[in-house]
Amino acid sequence: MKKKKKKIKKPQPITYPQQLSREEYFKSPIWFGEAPEFVDEINKASDSYIEIAKKNLQPDIDKRNKDNKTKGDFGNVYHSTTLIGDKKFKTLTDYIGATCHNLLLQKGFDKQSQQLFS
Repeated sequence: MKKKKKKIKKPQPITYPQQLSREEYFKSPIWFGEAPEFVDEINKASDSYIEIAKKNLQPDIDKRNKDNKTKGDFGNVYHSTTLIGDKKFKTLTDYIGATCHNLLLQKGFDKQSQQLFS
């Protein structure tokens, strides 16, 4: 006896929504600001750290240039020692600390018994 063949249906193409709906459940505010008044002062204070970092990295740069037959320090990143505690950065550090304190207060943190900086 001959078996009856079943018709195989072609799958329907998947359609995607043309427009997505948007709902906000967990808003995340982003705060930002500009303080150009610090740029010149901080650049000047950072120069000595950058020069020391360049001097420390120079042997590696020379070796890389020799091995790769290149010139210069293109692509290098100079990591200095810590800037924390350097009095030349105190004005900026205080500004950042006060701004952080204000943001924490605005978010509802109780900062009465805490101190961010001494």
